[in-house]
Amino acid sequence: MNAVVRAVAGIESGTAFVRGKELDAEYPLPAPYEIESIPQLFPDPVKNFGRFPRHVRAACAACALALKAADIRHEKGERRDIALFAAGYEPTLTINREFFKDYLDAGRTMGRGNLFIYTLPTSAIAEVSIHFALTGPAIFIEADSAPFERLLDVAAQMLHQPYAPDAAVLFWQDMEKTLCVIAGPGSDGLEDNKRHDQLQHRAAKWRTPGEAIRHLKHARAVGF
Repeated sequence: MNAVVRAVAGIESGTAFVRGKELDAEYPLPAPYEIESIPQLFPDPVKNFGRFPRHVRAACAACALALKAADIRHEKGERRDIALFAAGYEPTLTINREFFKDYLDAGRTMGRGNLFIYTLPTSAIAEVSIHFALTGPAIFIEADSAPFERLLDVAAQMLHQPYAPDAAVLFWQDMEKTLCVIAGPGSDGLEDNKRHDQLQHRAAKWRTPGEAIRHLKHARAVGF
């Protein structure tokens, strides 16, 4: 059984993009990571958005774009049984270094709480799940090689279990790039299997989110 890609979105320094049946667009950013310039990005304001680290803001923005492209509506107060999976440890290491420096600068007596809460690798998907009211499991998965291939494997396994969530949101991040993919349960049809196998084969070679973004940004059809 497969996990079929329904939509993909990415955030880079100077651009954002989204690919899916319901939305296919690119957005040049007027300044690095100025994602607030993307029109109608969030129907409802994201609480404390300005205080988020850059990678958390990027995760929220990429998820908003991908959900629109997958035609998954976010209505205020409406909960959705959607799982979240994340990979990419670089943002966590960076925030931990910043927090420890802050702790040292404060005489080893305290550190800013706004840094501390983002020292966990699940912090970004936690903020995403809160804003979009996604109630499925939120899991960080790190792989020694090919993290995105591992994300696809885990998503496929979960989406075909009894009482599985309706969909899964997959994130792969470093400090410069954010990739977000919406996956849903796929059929055993020949075309779905072919697309899934092709994506798995490519994902096995990707070592950074940038490599995945370069391919998926130019994918011609959902399923990739």
